[in-house]
Amino acid sequence: MQGQTLTVPVMSGDFEKAVSDVVPLFEELSGAKVVVESIPGEQFTDKLQLDLNNTKALRCGAGTYCFPAQLRKGGQDRAA
Repeated sequence: MQGQTLTVPVMSGDFEKAVSDVVPLFEELSGAKVVVESIPGEQFTDKLQLDLNNTKALRCGAGTYCFPAQLRKGGQDRAA
């Protein structure tokens, strides 16, 4: 994952803090850069649904969302 940028969508508040707390360790161990995108709770589901409908948005390293299932598959998008 060296040199890749992962954008992680999280609901604002406690989830954002929990994810942000582990980002430095993840970046150190993986070599990837992590961008935590804080989304207000009332917009979270709608925002993710729109992005999930855009298959280009699901490619890890494309600067958009990268979900854990994709990371286990080596960064493949959901169509793979």
